[in-house]
Amino acid sequence: MASIPKTLADLTYDVAVELRSVREGVVTSAANDKIIDVTRRTETVDYWNKGPAWILKANSGSAPQGQFGTVSDFAGGTITMDANFTATVPVGARYAVGRRRYPLDVIKMFLNAAYRDLGRVPNTDESVITATQSTQYTLPSAVAKDLREVYIQTVIGIDDDKGWVKIPYGAWRQEENILYISQLPIDRILKLVYVDETVDLMEYTDTLSPYVHPRRVVYKAVADCLSWRAERLSPAQQNQINQRINYFLDLDMQAKFEHHIVIPQKPNKLFVPSWRYDTEHDEFNAPYIP
Repeated sequence: MASIPKTLADLTYDVAVELRSVREGVVTSAANDKIIDVTRRTETVDYWNKGPAWILKANSGSAPQGQFGTVSDFAGGTITMDANFTATVPVGARYAVGRRRYPLDVIKMFLNAAYRDLGRVPNTDESVITATQSTQYTLPSAVAKDLREVYIQTVIGIDDDKGWVKIPYGAWRQEENILYISQLPIDRILKLVYVDETVDLMEYTDTLSPYVHPRRVVYKAVADCLSWRAERLSPAQQNQINQRINYFLDLDMQAKFEHHIVIPQKPNKLFVPSWRYDTEHDEFNAPYIP
C-alpha cells in the first residue's frame, strides 16, 4: 500500500538519528544562512564544522522547513551554513545538527545505494490534470514505459487526502505514450502508478517511492555509514562498531520481511469491459452495456 513518501531531507535525518550523531534545538534569533541558538549550542568553537544540519519545523510548514545543508562554521551558538536556506530561519524553528564524522554527502551516497539495490519499484506521477472534453493525455516518458494503474482525485483542496478512486482498466487504455480515457470531470489530478528503476534522490525535496517503506533504505544506509566510519578507526574501535553494523544489518533483513514492496499487476488487456463514470458520486459503475 502506498503512503506519504519521505523526502531526502527526512531520510538523511533518520539515518543520522540512528547513527546517534545529532542534537536538536530551537532557534533563538532569525537569519537565512545561520541557525542561531544561544541557549543550547554551548559547544566549543568549530565543534559542528562540516557536519550536516536540518530545519525540522518552521512556521506552519513553510520554508525553510525540510531543508538541509552543511555547516561551514560554528561559534558562540551560531551555526553558519555553507549556503543560504530559501527563506529566513524564524525564531522558534526546530532544527538538528550533526557531527562531521558522518558528512551529509556520505549519508546521501549510501541512501541512494540502498535505494538502487531495490531494483524496479512502483512509483507515482501526478502531473496529468483532466481537461475539458479531453479523452487523450500524453504520458511522461518514465510512466509510459510500464503504466500499471490509474486513479482520479475526488477530494479537492486537501493536500494530504485527495480521495483517490481507482479507474478500472477498460475506462482507460494506453498506446505508446498516449493515455486514452473516459471523459472525466475537469481539473482533477490523475495519479499514474508505474514501475521503473529507482532514481537517485539528489535535492532535499526529492521523495522516496510511496511504495517503499523508509526502513528498506534507512537501516542499510546506517550499516554502510558505520562500515565507512570503521575504516578510519583502530582495530579495537572497529570491533565495537562492527557490533552495531551487524545489528543494523539484522534490522535491514527484518525490514525486508515486514515491509514487502507490492508491485501492482499489469492490466489484463485481453479482457476489456466498458465502464461508466458516475459524476454525481465520483465513482465508476459496473460494466455498462448501452
